[in-house]
Amino acid sequence: MLTISFTNSDTSRKQLLEQLSSERERDPSFRVIDVGGAATSWSAPVVDCIVDINATDSERSIAADICTIQGWEKILAASRKIGGFSYAICTHTLEDLYNPFLALEYLPKIARKGIITMPSIEAELSHIESLNWKGHVHHRWIFHEASGEMHLIPKLGLLESMVEYAEYRKETSEIRYDWESEIKYSVFMKNYLGPNVRTVTATYREYLQNALKERGIKYNITDLNSKVGRNAYKIFKKLTILRKMASGR
Repeated sequence: MLTISFTNSDTSRKQLLEQLSSERERDPSFRVIDVGGAATSWSAPVVDCIVDINATDSERSIAADICTIQGWEKILAASRKIGGFSYAICTHTLEDLYNPFLALEYLPKIARKGIITMPSIEAELSHIESLNWKGHVHHRWIFHEASGEMHLIPKLGLLESMVEYAEYRKETSEIRYDWESEIKYSVFMKNYLGPNVRTVTATYREYLQNALKERGIKYNITDLNSKVGRNAYKIFKKLTILRKMASGR
């Protein structure tokens, strides 16, 4: 079962801390694991174990690369040792990974239910970090919803020239997935970008437009297959080259 909602990090974290604190008070055996949580300590009051590639192996932490089967086998062994976790936190992590699919497969194997969050599509298409790029520069994926499922969209470089404007609303800047037992998901174009540039750009544009319309977001998206769009892309490439020259890179 998957419940999808839009919120923001402050609200989501406050609600989750209250929820899990209450669960732990009612049931002393209620165990929580945070996958990818070493960078921040917000979940520390309610977690029993943290997993991160930069963590150290200890009673309360596991050093593991969650993009590899070996990493997940290590986490799974720790979970089996205690009879499984009650709840798994995985917030603002999967959008960074080159292989988020293993996490979606293994999270239900180590816990009965949990939460996954990341920036919403409007956040990833807005200038929230810099006027030089859209969204968070280190993110590889945009997450959305499709027919009640989690939907993954590769964060292609073409959106920099395609998306001229997308409204940013802080109150819905995070997408939240509450899951139990399993995590259903699908991938843009079934994870095959082809067979040609025109097909990919047209499909990408249509998807972004529909997603923003569904969210009620004001936007302006260029058709790169049109004459105007091609000219805009040429200008974008020239500006990119000039920016690199100015920075010495």
